[in-house]
Amino acid sequence: MIRTSQVEILKTAVRELDAARENGTKAEMERCLSVVQAAYRNASDDEVNAAIEW
Repeated sequence: MIRTSQVEILKTAVRELDAARENGTKAEMERCLSVVQAAYRNASDDEVNAAIEW
């Protein structure tokens, strides 16, 4: 079962990481990376694939 909320969390976390990589500080980038990693750990394979496809 794909949880839409988990897909949205993962997509948002990746967008924030991209923005931090372009404009942010190292600390901000590390914070965003940890959020992406946590979202990835909590997502199923189907949810990760759905986030990639959207």
